[in-house]
Amino acid sequence: MRATANYLMAVSSPSAPTRAEALARQEWLEDNDTDVAGFMGQVFTGLGGLFTEGFFDDVFTSAHVQMERAWSRKNRAFEAAAQANERIDAGEAKWLIERIRRDGAVNENEKALLSFLKAESHSIDPSVKSLIDEVAA
Repeated sequence: MRATANYLMAVSSPSAPTRAEALARQEWLEDNDTDVAGFMGQVFTGLGGLFTEGFFDDVFTSAHVQMERAWSRKNRAFEAAAQANERIDAGEAKWLIERIRRDGAVNENEKALLSFLKAESHSIDPSVKSLIDEVAA
């Protein structure tokens, strides 16, 4: 039951870079031409962009507060990804219903799975909701 629920509701791994991005990275790694003037120009351009609006806030804010802010942003992003993946969409619903209905009966493990999904998922496809209602009746 837990394995199936994890399959349906798990947070997916980060997506791979696009082909163009991967090729650009590879090209950068393979570039062995030395352009000192261009490099120094990029360094000074980067230094000019250092003094942005939030620069002095960052300099005078304690490392602890900065770390808390960073982890807070990371946790919010993770929570958003988790909620998005906890949804049981139409494709997952079709897959689940086909497996539950294939023998014509709903066994105790399948009932436990449906109860777990009802309790834990924030968004369930209507076809699974109707199956949950049918099994509960």
